[in-house]
Amino acid sequence: MAKQGTLSDAAVTTPGSPPVAATEAVPETKKLDNRKGQTLRLSAAAWRQLKLIAMDENTSVHQILVDAVDEAFRKRGKPPIATEGQPDRRKPQS
Repeated sequence: MAKQGTLSDAAVTTPGSPPVAATEAVPETKKLDNRKGQTLRLSAAAWRQLKLIAMDENTSVHQILVDAVDEAFRKRGKPPIATEGQPDRRKPQS
């Protein structure tokens, strides 16, 4: 019977590079990201309409949703802080 390998034996490496340890620390940039996520479920028609708007405005659906959260904050008298720390996902005009 053949010996079974460990998960670390199965790690993908490039030739000449040392194998990656399974216990490597999380990169510092990941530690600084304190954003939280929320799943949004929409009907197929609403999702399609949102995607069309994003294409028309040359931006991403994510950016539209973040902008919408800021608008909801403004509507309720709160500071629009949802875009703080977010990369601008608007695509450059060509």
